[in-house]
Amino acid sequence: MKNIFSLLAVIGMMVLPGAKAFAAETQTQATVQKITGDHAQVKMPGEVTSRPLVVNEQLPQGATIITGANTVVLISPMNGTIATIKADTEIQLEKLSITRSGSTVTKQSSLLHLKRGNLVSSIDASKKDINDYGVRTTRGVAAAKGTNFTVVIRGNTYVVAVTSGSVSVLPYGSTTPISIVGGQASSGGGAATSIGDAMTGAANAADAAIVQDAVAAAVSAVAEIAASPALQAQAGISATDATALVTASVTNVVNNTSAAVAQNVVAQATVAAAAAPGGQNQSGGTGQTGSQSALTAVVEAAVTAVAAKGGDAATVTSSVQNMVQAAAQGAATTAQTTGQATSQASTIAQAAGKAIASSPNTANSAVANAVAQAVTSGTQTGAQANTNSNVSSQAASVTKTVASNAGTNVQTGTTSGGTTVQVTTPPVTTPPPANVTPPVTTTPVDPSINVSRSN
Repeated sequence: MKNIFSLLAVIGMMVLPGAKAFAAETQTQATVQKITGDHAQVKMPGEVTSRPLVVNEQLPQGATIITGANTVVLISPMNGTIATIKADTEIQLEKLSITRSGSTVTKQSSLLHLKRGNLVSSIDASKKDINDYGVRTTRGVAAAKGTNFTVVIRGNTYVVAVTSGSVSVLPYGSTTPISIVGGQASSGGGAATSIGDAMTGAANAADAAIVQDAVAAAVSAVAEIAASPALQAQAGISATDATALVTASVTNVVNNTSAAVAQNVVAQATVAAAAAPGGQNQSGGTGQTGSQSALTAVVEAAVTAVAAKGGDAATVTSSVQNMVQAAAQGAATTAQTTGQATSQASTIAQAAGKAIASSPNTANSAVANAVAQAVTSGTQTGAQANTNSNVSSQAASVTKTVASNAGTNVQTGTTSGGTTVQVTTPPVTTPPPANVTPPVTTTPVDPSINVSRSN
């Protein structure tokens, strides 16, 4: 009888006004946001065979996602997070849950088991106080709360590359975690180094390429998110937070890799931004705000970081020119109309113009003219390589239009912090025909990148 009264007293305390509610953890589900390619499979808990994965499908804890060649899947395992599952990858949703105290979410947890392949995680830092996110492999667990990073596990190769925020990796059998911050990578469970040092210190060229691909995948993933209002809404990521991830990621890559690697990463990011679902106006013209905003964020961050490195005038001018050309070339490969190609070039020119005007190292007519030339040349090269025959066949016409407007577009971007900087550009001449080598050499866009276009 005494035990019964004690139990009733406890229950009474629970229902009294002002009594503290008990925290309750409940399982949640991951949402499939996007599928690119034809080889996405899912194996549900308890099942022995897999079936095709479907967009908008809700996946429970324990489900396994498998991607094949040329297939990428985006899922949202918890609010404010998008996990990009690259081609030839297998992951299991090991844990999905939220913890509430009353009606307030005090923790949201996701643990993804990466069995093989390449997984990018883009996590909204504004929710870091409640985020509990991790990627488990056979080598350890990479934990993060608000960051952008890639984990790769292919055979004996294990890489964690961080472009924004920080990740803590606890190797199995160790009590000492490895801290990796934006612009750093860890290979094989070793200490974190700059991305550039991780590449030069790789055992072979293949391992160095894996590090570079991991970095490019991370930046491209967040550029796509920043370009897609639909993805942001579905995953619970604000446009401001997505753009902040882009800016931090691009800046950290430029500051911690070689110029050639940074140019290649930026080119791939502009591909992702320009081709994002809903990022383009199919009729051409001005395009949609999402794509323009993402392109602007990528280019401004890249050019600003390059300008901040300083150096003699010739070096700074050449570095900025190469970076802008790479960005313009990447974007132009995605255009579905000539109007889109010229619109993208205009956006890139204005973003670069704003960036060079904000630095005393680049706020001059020589750099501005180099930027205008770079936008024109990069657009020409990208348009010629475009798989859309309408765009590639009219590349010369597109280039002529871009050339006539490039100087003006650079100048229209030269307002920073409310102060207008006078940067004038001489007339831009149309680049030579396609069979003539462009005046500036840049790292080509990775041909393995699979560019998706919205229907």
